[in-house]
Amino acid sequence: TIDVDFQACGRQAAKVEGAAVFGGLEQGEFLGRMGIVERLQALLNNDSLTDDDIDRMITACETLCHADQMGSRYKVLAIVQGDHEQRQTPAGFIPEDRVRRPTSHFDIIAP
Repeated sequence: TIDVDFQACGRQAAKVEGAAVFGGLEQGEFLGRMGIVERLQALLNNDSLTDDDIDRMITACETLCHADQMGSRYKVLAIVQGDHEQRQTPAGFIPEDRVRRPTSHFDIIAP
């Protein structure tokens, strides 16, 4: 594991012609948008699960998503190829997650 400045990575990637960048999104929010809770609920409907199985699956989901655990510690960044303005938003992201292309030198170095 390494601490990465995803905002800086996103700003640098957004400078590349033909790249569309989305994120620095927290892992918990990303997984929530991808349907992790609904998937967990579907898995929990399996009648062959033991109480231990259920506890492990719920704990794993909480570990991945909860803000006090991995949910806010880890981030997700998507860099996709294609025309910046016409690029479809990747799964798990919304258009507002797109990192804007820097328009000046000051945009590149600003936090």
